[in-house]
Amino acid sequence: MQRCVVSMALRLTTVCFIILVWNIIAFCVVEGYGSSRRANVTVETIHGDIYDCVDIYKQPALLHPMLDKERIKRTIAKELEKQRLKAKKPQKDQFSYFKAEEYWLNKEGCPIGTVPIRRMTKEHHLTNGFPTDDIIDFAGISIKASPAINKFTGASTIVTLYNPQVNGPGQYTSATIFLESGDATNLEQIQTGWIVHPQLNGDGRTRLYTYWTADGQQKTGCYNSICPGFIQLSSEIPVDYAFPKVSLPQYDSQELQIQIYKDQEHYLQLFSVFVIGLWPDDIFKALRNGSERVRYGGQAHTPAGETVSPPMGWSILGRL
Repeated sequence: MQRCVVSMALRLTTVCFIILVWNIIAFCVVEGYGSSRRANVTVETIHGDIYDCVDIYKQPALLHPMLDKERIKRTIAKELEKQRLKAKKPQKDQFSYFKAEEYWLNKEGCPIGTVPIRRMTKEHHLTNGFPTDDIIDFAGISIKASPAINKFTGASTIVTLYNPQVNGPGQYTSATIFLESGDATNLEQIQTGWIVHPQLNGDGRTRLYTYWTADGQQKTGCYNSICPGFIQLSSEIPVDYAFPKVSLPQYDSQELQIQIYKDQEHYLQLFSVFVIGLWPDDIFKALRNGSERVRYGGQAHTPAGETVSPPMGWSILGRL
């Protein structure tokens, strides 16, 4: 009887040990998966902005339910290979407008394979669209595709970088390029350029920005990486990059070349060199085949009830 009791106790101890081991393994697997989705590297800019270096394949943009994730991952893989090859080559002087060592406190930005996603406050995430009761002034030119052209597959512009002052957090001003298809009720639109938008960015700096909508801002669309949509590709230049140099009246002129071009997706590129990211075709319908209109110009946004509008940005030169 004593031997049976000892044997049962031994078996019970063995079972408990096995259960404990499996629990430890399961815990480690879950924790490892969870930590792989969390950024373990953070970087800070000269302006004090904090960015998480997020795995490029696990960035928030890829949570969009309409994405063909396997196709997008193949596109990302090609871009990563280009980044690795570029990192092995010395940079030419004519491409020295952006210098990571002058923008990031760690002198390099995020490691290749990750992308910088800015830490935003709750208030910033509420700023995702344009209120319909506010005043949005636009000045510029609009070019409509003719039957001979059919659709535009891209456009580029050169803008002068300014830092106009806005009158309160609800206002913004921008120099913008638009690609559009559809009418007001089903408008599909891509925007990019520079913007001064305190409510969006938490400061009055001149920053790069993107915006998109697939239904005239009714249910879809947002700025930058606030909602799934625009996919960040660059590990050095974030989509809300704060330009360290802007033009000073009567002293110098700082210019920015912006290009949107369509391959399988719509890509955003600066100075024909720096690919910032892309808008996947999956989030659109009409724009998948190109845009019906291209607009160049500026916007100035004034909340309802305010009578003084901020100065307007301007796109000074466009090319299709």
